[in-house]
Amino acid sequence: AANELGPDERLVSFDYREVARALDRPVDPIAYTSDPDALLAQVEGADHLVVMKLYGKRTAQVRELLEVHGDRFEPELDDGGLEIYRIVG
Repeated sequence: AANELGPDERLVSFDYREVARALDRPVDPIAYTSDPDALLAQVEGADHLVVMKLYGKRTAQVRELLEVHGDRFEPELDDGGLEIYRIVG
């Protein structure tokens, strides 16, 4: 997965610690909120949203973001444990 991402691309994730370890690169955190517009504002300026399905609450937050603002995310990778979305628009 790491080789699919450019070295200068900015990654964001609720699972930022785990993703940073798995991909061996910096990942910016996303804070919890039930407001999908606030979630979208947090990912603005990033290149990729990275999801590891480790914790139900984090996965639910991502699903809410994708449900409301799905047009802003293009799936790039889903290997069962790691999902990567390109942030567009």
